[in-house]
Amino acid sequence: MAKRQTKKVIHFGAKELPIASLLSDEFQYIWQTDMLEPPVKDQPLFKLSAFNRYYQDALFLIDASSPWVDLPEVLTALPANQILCDQDVKLSAECEQILALKGTHRFDFGNPALLAKQINADFFGRPNGSRLLTEDFTIAPSFPGEVRQFGRVHHEIKFSLDNQWHLAVYPGYAQFVPANTQVTVSVEYERLDDNTHIKVVVNQFDIQSGDLVQSQEQVDGDLKQGIQVAGGNRGHNMQLLVFVSGAGTIRLGSFHIRRLRGSFGEIMLNSWRLRNLETVNADLGVYFDAGDLKPPLNVYFGGWHTAENFEGNRMMQGLNAPFLLFTDLRLDGGAFYLGSSGFEQQVVATIKETLARLHFKPSDLILSGLSMGTFAAMYYGAQLAPSGIVVGKPLVNLGNIAVGSKLTRPEGFDTSLDMLLLFEGNLNRVKEMNKRFWRVFKTGDFSHTTFVFAYMLNDDYDPDAFPDVRRFLKKADPTARILSKGLVGRHNDDTPGIVNWFLMQYHHLLQQQFARHFD
Repeated sequence: MAKRQTKKVIHFGAKELPIASLLSDEFQYIWQTDMLEPPVKDQPLFKLSAFNRYYQDALFLIDASSPWVDLPEVLTALPANQILCDQDVKLSAECEQILALKGTHRFDFGNPALLAKQINADFFGRPNGSRLLTEDFTIAPSFPGEVRQFGRVHHEIKFSLDNQWHLAVYPGYAQFVPANTQVTVSVEYERLDDNTHIKVVVNQFDIQSGDLVQSQEQVDGDLKQGIQVAGGNRGHNMQLLVFVSGAGTIRLGSFHIRRLRGSFGEIMLNSWRLRNLETVNADLGVYFDAGDLKPPLNVYFGGWHTAENFEGNRMMQGLNAPFLLFTDLRLDGGAFYLGSSGFEQQVVATIKETLARLHFKPSDLILSGLSMGTFAAMYYGAQLAPSGIVVGKPLVNLGNIAVGSKLTRPEGFDTSLDMLLLFEGNLNRVKEMNKRFWRVFKTGDFSHTTFVFAYMLNDDYDPDAFPDVRRFLKKADPTARILSKGLVGRHNDDTPGIVNWFLMQYHHLLQQQFARHFD
């Protein structure tokens, strides 16, 4: 009987690989010789010529004897980033290109022990990560400098010290690193003066005896790479300490703790980071799934969420088309994908480069998002002239959202205040914050773009978002194509209704403009 709650490792080939006993309980090795025989009873690999989504989280092993080694249509159908291919397999140029776009991992199947070890360590399922915010830190009682907290944006640490290290701040509680896992500790920081120095120390303690097991430290620029911590055989408690020396000012933001996938991705398999090194080493996460390799490229910007993961993967997988996911890993749940000019150009360049990899036209593009992600879909859409922009619960006037935190929804979305501090440096610069969207959006060429809006009629975050955008589009182009539906309620009162209409219209757009079909 198949194990429950396990990640299946499916191998169709002439010879069984001796890895079943080497895999952890998280994985189940299934070896088959006949492609027509279901890996799991009553669950064929393909249903009505389409890939069976029952296996969308499975890993697929390909060796020289695999029945689909020269079948482009089968390789295209397998889930992206979850294909492991023997390094000695020779493929046609077409199949090689498919596997490259699918993010295939090359391994030496002649070394099954190493193969199983890497699967156990790096190919786990659900991403796992968290962040420590400014409010989670304690100022060291003996620290002789000055520490100011700017919301959840950063601590500003000012000091005039000698060249010795002085303990400044530390989280108020230890972090647990589970057994047989590795995490990376990433620090948001900025040295405003060359005479300042920062050191982060990571101490690991045995969970039973409390004894110090290991201590690591990184200083200044080395911190950009993060500190890797292993949980050992039983798991460790991890203590983080921040020391400073010299004289001047340092900004210290959040700490990010993410389970490592070695060289196979930052959060999800093959995902990567766009780093904002110009400020406090903050970042966005990016994930690419090549789907069926046919237009369009669907880009989804995740909404506000505190976990270190991606939003919308299942939803985009259901479209069966290529897609990019973006997730904002700053502040306590995201910073609306804004940043310096160089940072924002990384987002635009990533989308353009992905279109080029797929050999798609610039217009073979749909941008989408929900809530916080709607801002990015329209903001970057103005710079890319996509075929469609699909949004649910639109937000554009970020300054107005911050003003509403006082009376309209007290303590409902303090991130809006952090945004004012992060990008404007002053809570009074409401109009300037609003202009950040409109300054870019008004330059967009939307002559060939279809807009789809699902919005809340009583939105308590940005009630003017949809009316403002619609008014501008109609003035700029009276023939602008706008599909919209308003639902009764405040911003978060009917998310299921918003998502249902969002997806229905997404399908409609794909059917009308790209001849795609859905059941």
